[in-house]
Amino acid sequence: MATATQPTLAYLAGGKLKLKSEAKVPKTLESKFAETIRDRAIKSQQRHAWKTTDASTGLLARPALWGKGGEQSGVIPISITSICRGGTTGQLLYSLETDSMCCVLALDEFGAEERRIWNDHKKTVTRLNVNAGGDIVGSVEHQHGTANIGVKPTEEGS
Repeated sequence: MATATQPTLAYLAGGKLKLKSEAKVPKTLESKFAETIRDRAIKSQQRHAWKTTDASTGLLARPALWGKGGEQSGVIPISITSICRGGTTGQLLYSLETDSMCCVLALDEFGAEERRIWNDHKKTVTRLNVNAGGDIVGSVEHQHGTANIGVKPTEEGS
């Protein structure tokens, strides 16, 4: 007698991507692209730290006293805002957002490989979906508060 296999389930929890397959404990899929963004932010903060601290006294410089010292913790908020199935078996698409950019990424083989499909510094993409033809569809939200439906055709390398 054949047993039915449980489907693999991907979901968002606390802005993080979780993957549950079979009877296993859900695992968090970490974005390599998000780690790159964090690493760049930390390096930038280290390069510019001297601007917010007086070298002779170790005290905060004037800009930091007035709240203009930049990121204090070195951690930038990165959230996954949307997820959907991809055009092929085992593929997930998701949108990732920071304070300064948004991108759409694809995870192939349930997280084995990550590819950036689109990114922009002025627009955000949410509510991702893949239509029957394999085109990526989403809500493109602009800085001035309007939104459009965006379509990325399969031919463009999704």
